[in-house]
Order: sequence, then structure tokens, then C-alpha cells
Amino acid sequence: MSVNLKKIHRFCANRVKDYFLFDNQIKNLKDQLEFQESNKDRNSFIKSKNKRSNIVENEVIRKIMIENKINEKILWKNIIENVLIGYRDTYRPKYDYIIEKFMNNKTDRVIEAELFMSPTTQYRYKAEILSIVAIIASSKNLIILSEFDDNK
Repeated sequence: MSVNLKKIHRFCANRVKDYFLFDNQIKNLKDQLEFQESNKDRNSFIKSKNKRSNIVENEVIRKIMIENKINEKILWKNIIENVLIGYRDTYRPKYDYIIEKFMNNKTDRVIEAELFMSPTTQYRYKAEILSIVAIIASSKNLIILSEFDDNK
């Protein structure tokens, strides 16, 4: 198995860019879950007891899927937040780079001018930051390496 590191970095970069959107996405998923529970017809649920019904099974499956999405988004948010806090407290230039590159979507040239950071340094920082995020995410089973296999 040969894993494509560029694909993993691209995947992690998209998650880091979505960092500020995670709170809103989690809230929307929780609202969706609450709406699904409040919109249930109790009488049909009672009638379906001890009967095999795809409707009830589908509702349970949908609820589990939404809960899994919520948990996944919370895990991604925590990973990225911990990396941000770690760099903010230990090495400020990498923190500034993360904010400018991923959160503010600035180009390499703009970052070079604003942060006085060479393109080589930016490349090294980006590779290191995304590798750290990928390793932590992989340890929490958010990244399955077989999905990024080049031999598929």
C-alpha cells in the first residue's frame, strides 16, 4: 500500500479551512436531529411496535448518521483547535501562517509580503502543520489511510 501524502494534505487543508464553519455545521445538524425527533408521529410509532417497518428503521439509521456526523465535526474542530493553540503558545510564526493561509485564504505572495516569510518557509510550514493534523486525525480514526491508497 502506497499512501498519497498530497491527497491527505489536501483533505486536511480543507478541514482546516472549514474550522470556523464547524460550529455552524454542528448547530445545523443538531437542529436537524431535534426537528426529526419532534416531527415524529407517536401513534404510528406505537402501532409499529412488534412489527417490522422500514420507516422506523430508516429513522433510526438517519439519526445515527447525523449523530456520527456531529461527533466527527466535533473531533475535527478539537484537533485543529489544539494545533492552533499549541502553535500560538509555542511558535507564533506558524500560528500566524495558519491564520493567514487557511482561515483568511491569502495567497503565498500576500503572506510573503505581510509576514516576511519566504515561499520555501511557507511550504515547510504547510507540510508540517498538515502532517501533524493528519497524524492526530489518523490516530482518532478520522482518516483511513486505505482511502488514500494510490494503488486503487
